[in-house]
Amino acid sequence: IFDMLPTAMDLYANTFARVLFGLNASIFGMMAVNPAQVTAATFGKVCDEFALRFQIVGPAKSHQQGHQQLAPAPSYIVGSIKTNSYSDRNNNTQMINIPNTSAKGAPVHAIGDTGSQVTLVTLAAAQRLGLHITRHSRPQLKPLWPDATPHIVYGRANVELRVENSPRAWANAIVVDWRCRWEVLLSHDMLAVLGVSPASPAMLRRSNGMTMVPDHAGKHIDGPWCCTTKALYEDFPNMAPGHDLATDVMVEPSATAARIPEPIHAHPMRAQLALPTGFFAEEHNDEFVRLDALYPEATPNSISERTHHQCTSEASAQVLAAELWTARAVLREYPGGCPPPATYAPIWPLMRDGAEALFVVQHSLSPAAHQAVEEAMQVCLEYGIDEGSGAFAQLLIFTKSKPRTDEHRVLFDDSANNCLNMHSIGMQLPRPAEHVQFLRDARIVSSVDMASFFMQLRLAADVADFWVYDGVCYGKLRTRRMVQGNSESPAIAQAFLTFVLGAAESLRGKLLVYIDN
Repeated sequence: IFDMLPTAMDLYANTFARVLFGLNASIFGMMAVNPAQVTAATFGKVCDEFALRFQIVGPAKSHQQGHQQLAPAPSYIVGSIKTNSYSDRNNNTQMINIPNTSAKGAPVHAIGDTGSQVTLVTLAAAQRLGLHITRHSRPQLKPLWPDATPHIVYGRANVELRVENSPRAWANAIVVDWRCRWEVLLSHDMLAVLGVSPASPAMLRRSNGMTMVPDHAGKHIDGPWCCTTKALYEDFPNMAPGHDLATDVMVEPSATAARIPEPIHAHPMRAQLALPTGFFAEEHNDEFVRLDALYPEATPNSISERTHHQCTSEASAQVLAAELWTARAVLREYPGGCPPPATYAPIWPLMRDGAEALFVVQHSLSPAAHQAVEEAMQVCLEYGIDEGSGAFAQLLIFTKSKPRTDEHRVLFDDSANNCLNMHSIGMQLPRPAEHVQFLRDARIVSSVDMASFFMQLRLAADVADFWVYDGVCYGKLRTRRMVQGNSESPAIAQAFLTFVLGAAESLRGKLLVYIDN
């Protein structure tokens, strides 16, 4: 349209600008241009903005050149993008302040965003630093959730960044023109280049606690021990093994053992384990053949019998059976009362240098612990509060990174989930943004509990399977639970692990799966 207009006819340019304003007024707002003041000289910039937004085919310059189509604008994911009130409320946890950051030698207010694919710099900061801004590439910034509108940015600029005690790094930053509390937003890759490992607020609070030097071999795991108070550290029992780790030790419970008068305190523990490739050696001796015969191969009928009560309709039952049948090479029948499957011979795990085996001492409940449990259950029992609804699927919990590291873990264990929820995310399920972020760089799958695994599935409404709490003073409390049995849990859990982790080629040689019970 602009090529057909005479350059002196401002009236035509103003008329077409009003038409474009009726089509999309947001572009005029982004350009800070009043459509009533558009002239033939400025109408070309308006056309360029509309062409970049809607990817309009450009006019033919000559017969030899033909029609030239603008390349589609690239799009990047930014976790902390300001699109609406939803992101402002729910996604600020991914933004970490990065102090002592400079750009071109000048101090800037920088933050790190582990969910961002690109580094951002505000237009005001770019103008203050004197950066050369190019506008031929106008990518889009998309949030982690699909229902928010993407942003078209102002342009690009090369900027030299540096954090205190880190090397300089050049970044092809994207210039954005919106009001925010920061000047530079460092992406996940830029944080790695600068040597910055962000940690969650909960992990920072825990790591900033008092650091205690271990005074006993049983308290030393792989680093300094963190406790909030010295009294808790002194009360922690010494757990150094007093026997050869390669021998089995049978511990018989004593009926005359005195109960511990004080409640048990939970402490955060860390351990380093590593399994080399081909660590588990198959043994096909006589004992293996005898035990392996106890576990016949699964059939479509046996799978349907094990899983029919997990589905609300026959169609969903067939889908679940077909999904499990894809892992039929590793599926076996586990009859109740049988010993553990004899697929591999038990071998003591090899560990890295400096790592020690961790033995958790189990105690009987003290009177104080009994009283605390009774008080917690009294209200439910007194008013007849019973969880009678169906058991819903429990979302997987992805841990925050450990202090000063970028290691992430995926936890399936129910008890670990409860502790993690209380300390890290305040009894709230992780948001979709956190799911995307933790799945992106997860490295270790730890603590897969066979009993807790069935918390991932939902029971049918007519299944009468309950967990009963025996109250000492207040009677019984009935709570619906998942089916947990030796005849059903291991087979489906094994199929699940094979299906999910089988295609993870990049994790081979790095993955440690610890299956409890």
